[in-house]
Amino acid sequence: MCKSWILTGWLDLFPNTLVHHLNLRGSDHRPLLVELLRADERSIIGKNWKRGRFHFEEACVDEEECSNIIKNHWNCSPTTNLDGVANKLRLCATDLEGWNLENFSRLKTQVRKAKSAFDCIDKNLSCHNWKEHQRLEKALDALRYKEERYWRQRSKDLWLKCGDRNSKFFHQKASARKSKNSITGLMDINEIWCDEEEGMAQIIENYFDTLFTSSSPSSVDFDRVLESIERKVTPQLNEQLDQVFVAEDVKTAVFQMAPTKSPGADGMSAIFYQKFWPIVGEDITAACLGFVNQGLPLGSIN
Repeated sequence: MCKSWILTGWLDLFPNTLVHHLNLRGSDHRPLLVELLRADERSIIGKNWKRGRFHFEEACVDEEECSNIIKNHWNCSPTTNLDGVANKLRLCATDLEGWNLENFSRLKTQVRKAKSAFDCIDKNLSCHNWKEHQRLEKALDALRYKEERYWRQRSKDLWLKCGDRNSKFFHQKASARKSKNSITGLMDINEIWCDEEEGMAQIIENYFDTLFTSSSPSSVDFDRVLESIERKVTPQLNEQLDQVFVAEDVKTAVFQMAPTKSPGADGMSAIFYQKFWPIVGEDITAACLGFVNQGLPLGSIN
């Protein structure tokens, strides 16, 4: 089994480690070469570090300021078309990204200060300061819960619930997931290694162009395939499938989605629509029904 095993604490010290499987030489096991790189040596989609695209944060759904940002952009002008909805989502994402950066970049500091204040009063607890003690305890718990939700969303370990002080576990899982999903280079069809951003983008584009290009089969080929497939959709079922979509269908689909799974191109995961449905639901419903019932184009959001 040609694999390497490490402790999560070690990975925290060397987050940019690479493991190379070398060629076989007189053995049925591949030798492993472990390469330790500094943080500025490892390329992640190119040579220069770039901030990742916007992702809506689960940890901010209960923040009043977050709700106000969404209300301001969503109520600025009524719209039911896809272009208008896409523009509102972009405006929300732009403001929320700046707010998230300011809000969560100081979260660790806020937790440390809140803990220091709580520990100070906890050592000198008396009947005169117990109300302040309770207030600080609630504030500290709220900050820790917020921090936990922040790292839980990045870890993708959604089976483990918040509230059990699992921030360290979520942080380690998020760090491991980021390292695993990092692309340092790609091999093209000529088996030439490429680690430049433009070159990797071209390799990906060529791969999917080839994958999804039709081989132009004849109608005879289609008929042969279809003849061997048993019919599953009855006329009655087909009649149900052809019915016009209604608003309740859109809402049901939205609320059946996993709240914090990977978002779309706009960075908004399902929890954004679920939590703020009273604000965004009417426009989202109208835009979706316009597409599925009337065939309106999706160019602005796809």
